[in-house]
Amino acid sequence: MFADASALTSMLIDERDAHELLARMQQYQQRVTSPMAVWETVVAVSRELGLPIGVADEAVEQFLIEMGIRVIAVPVETRGLAIDAYDRYGKSRHPAALNFGDCFAYACAKHAGMPLLYKVTIFHRRISNPHDGPFWCVGR
Repeated sequence: MFADASALTSMLIDERDAHELLARMQQYQQRVTSPMAVWETVVAVSRELGLPIGVADEAVEQFLIEMGIRVIAVPVETRGLAIDAYDRYGKSRHPAALNFGDCFAYACAKHAGMPLLYKVTIFHRRISNPHDGPFWCVGR
């Protein structure tokens, strides 16, 4: 399972859907994310909890270790998948309004053949075919 920043942030700041996201994530033995998703998560945790960036970074790193989530390199092949995701679902092009991070989360999950763990609110205004590859909702 590829964990998007929206899901990681939700679990770390204990949002309403955090327990459901955690339960869904724990159904998968292989759990990965990207350096970009980690960066987004650190920034969001810092902002939402009013923490210094260094403290948020340490908390995110500890969470990744405890949850067995590996940070993997973004393969060069995801470039085309992310561009396609933007072309089909990007901001100002589609109601899903995917941004840079969303497009690369989609691309990384699709490239790896893994489901994408994300918050519905992020991808909810969405995609006509939500089962386009591994791009489906496993969180609320």
